[in-house]
Amino acid sequence: MGMEYDELAGIGEFCLENGCSYVITTAQYGVLKKAIERVLQVYIKEIMLKSTFESDLGADSIDLAQIFQIVERETGNRIEVGKASKIRTVEDALRLVVRSSPYQKPGEVG
Repeated sequence: MGMEYDELAGIGEFCLENGCSYVITTAQYGVLKKAIERVLQVYIKEIMLKSTFESDLGADSIDLAQIFQIVERETGNRIEVGKASKIRTVEDALRLVVRSSPYQKPGEVG
């Protein structure tokens, strides 16, 4: 497995405030990274989970909106605009993408 996906080992599953469990997949991470690469015109190898959108990647709120539009189109996820405005890092964005998945309901693992 490539180094970019080795990052996921530490956050492969996470819990929300109500104890529900969600699983993060490499496919979701790949879609997000490709959207970031396309909108921000950065090399995909520069995109890490801890990268901040503003400082590290040079994104503004319009860029984030474009990134989430691409992710919605590619995944079928419906991402709430209010939650997207609180995103600071790539990991924050990935967690939002996972929580927004129509295929995974709170409480499901898999």
